[in-house]
Amino acid sequence: MEPLLKVENLSVYFMSRRTLFSKQVVKAVDGVSLSIFQGETLGLVGESGCGKTTLGRATLLLVRPTAGKIYFRGVELTGLDDDNLRLFRREGQIVFQDPYSSLNPFMDVYHIVEEPLIIHGINDRRERVMETLEKVRLTPPEEIALKYPHQLSGGQRQRVALARALILKPRYIVADEPVSMIDASSRVEILELMKGLQKSEGISFLYITHDIATSRYFSDRLAVMYLGKIVELGPVPDVLWEPLHPYTKALVESVPEPDPRNRFIERPMLKGEPPNPARKPPGCSFHPRCPYAFDRCRGEEPTLRYVGRGRYVACHLY
Repeated sequence: MEPLLKVENLSVYFMSRRTLFSKQVVKAVDGVSLSIFQGETLGLVGESGCGKTTLGRATLLLVRPTAGKIYFRGVELTGLDDDNLRLFRREGQIVFQDPYSSLNPFMDVYHIVEEPLIIHGINDRRERVMETLEKVRLTPPEEIALKYPHQLSGGQRQRVALARALILKPRYIVADEPVSMIDASSRVEILELMKGLQKSEGISFLYITHDIATSRYFSDRLAVMYLGKIVELGPVPDVLWEPLHPYTKALVESVPEPDPRNRFIERPMLKGEPPNPARKPPGCSFHPRCPYAFDRCRGEEPTLRYVGRGRYVACHLY
């Protein structure tokens, strides 16, 4: 099956000022390749600052890539002009992390959700807005439509953000930590809602998160990112129950267990902090923190290799 979205050797570099007279290159995303299929959720996990959000935004060309190619339904996006790129905007949307800052406080819910329809010149706007508010379970829609963001709870605001993304009936949505800013009870509701909409609408998600527990619930495949690179990729059960990369193992072992019998078990902790992306160490970027590092890791950078059963890993141990 052909992928809906395909990324090949994607890199996003930023220039940052090191001193008054010199600059340095920050490699936020560094040679990433992945595919997302129709109706699939690809989870993207990793520590803060590893490049997850930059990668998600780059797939929508909200951030222009420095190098590499992006294909959507077989069409290369990186070479499109503004008019053709506008057509893609109807099929690719994003739900931002913070519902408190991503909604215009001076617009009511109706005009927030209606705005994409106006931009793309779509008629029957009132009917579509009310229908979409019902889809995200904001009822009664006539009352919710008149409210402003400050009159809504965190979970309701995130539903409004989801409705705004759904109003154009997209095929691909980047969900950038959509439940990290709301309370635990609302997280389950939002994830169940997104899962139901995925089944009914056939939407593909790139689910960006640092929470492995929610990625296990919502994702079909999991990509683990470290310092701008994908270090492991595969089906969720395999990656979580049999992690291959030492970094993935450390992430899985850091997830707390609710069983009180395990409270005295000492968990191995990942030592140190991620290196500065502007000054990456030679060889494998993870080797300064890896308990299994050997000489080859310090001098040669591993590539993402297929190791069977839909699993990919970038590690010299394999």
